[in-house]
Amino acid sequence: MKQLILVLGLFLFANTTFAQFDQSTCKEILSGYSKANTKFTKMTLATLDFEYYKQKFDIGWLKDFKFNFMEKVLDIEYTSDQGTYHVYIPYDRIMKINRADSALDIIIEK
Repeated sequence: MKQLILVLGLFLFANTTFAQFDQSTCKEILSGYSKANTKFTKMTLATLDFEYYKQKFDIGWLKDFKFNFMEKVLDIEYTSDQGTYHVYIPYDRIMKINRADSALDIIIEK
């Protein structure tokens, strides 16, 4: 029985995919998402539990929105009526990116 559990555990671990994001991967995935893309309407940036950290972006209400692909961090730059703001996320903290034509979800580690 112990051997079966060990083999099952190894099998499950072998089929797990761990995403590794870097500057070029994020640029390839996110470069089409900006204020200029009229189909892109919302983005959520959150931890996996959606409780530790969660920030929603309604692109239609922003004056500008874009991604800056820096060497070690993803810079989310957005402009509202109050000013221009930046959210910096180290690439190695990005766990997953869910995307559709109109929306993005970026899941980060705590």
